[in-house]
Amino acid sequence: MNIIEILFICLISLSIVFLAFSLLNTIIYFINKKKILSLNKKKRHKKKYRKQLRQLSKNQARYLKRALVLFFISIVVMSGYFLIKNYVEKHLFSEDLEIVMSGYFLVDNYEKSVTQAKKSEGKKEDVTKKITDNSNRMASYMTETPSDMLSVDGQRLLNKYYKSLSEAGMNTVPIIQQLYGNEELSNECIQNLNIVKENQKAVFNYFNIDESRIHKK
Repeated sequence: MNIIEILFICLISLSIVFLAFSLLNTIIYFINKKKILSLNKKKRHKKKYRKQLRQLSKNQARYLKRALVLFFISIVVMSGYFLIKNYVEKHLFSEDLEIVMSGYFLVDNYEKSVTQAKKSEGKKEDVTKKITDNSNRMASYMTETPSDMLSVDGQRLLNKYYKSLSEAGMNTVPIIQQLYGNEELSNECIQNLNIVKENQKAVFNYFNIDESRIHKK
């Protein structure tokens, strides 16, 4: 259990506690009101019950005020919970963000290495090794799973992105040795990245990741 999950539990618990005390004070308020009505009916003994009536009226106002204040605090705390939850669901933190950023640079490096193979730039062994490393790392994304704290839509987009990334890597592995100097095969690999980039763009848009700032960091 991480800090955010503990915070959520605390906020929900506090909201329930405040709401429970508000309800308790509301119940006492109506019980008190019933007593006041009962005393008001005893006209023959008005003087006898006057002091008690004043005290009950004073208590009644206090209980009502306390119930309203506690109810308001409960609403504020619950609103804070939903605001934080909404923020967390649509923003990537630590591990998820690192995985997405690694995937972004991995796609970029993969495309560059395949382009080198297409143009027969550099030594075949070096270029082939780069493609192999990038492809294997891309294929490993099949095992990545998004945080369950993210929204359902956010998890779905990340899973779709991870799957397309791993498939692009796995599809490349069997043909790596044939890519160097093979323009048609290299173009096919680069074209297959379009699906990955589309999914990547959808993830960036949903989680408000500014692509223009990534290379500046």
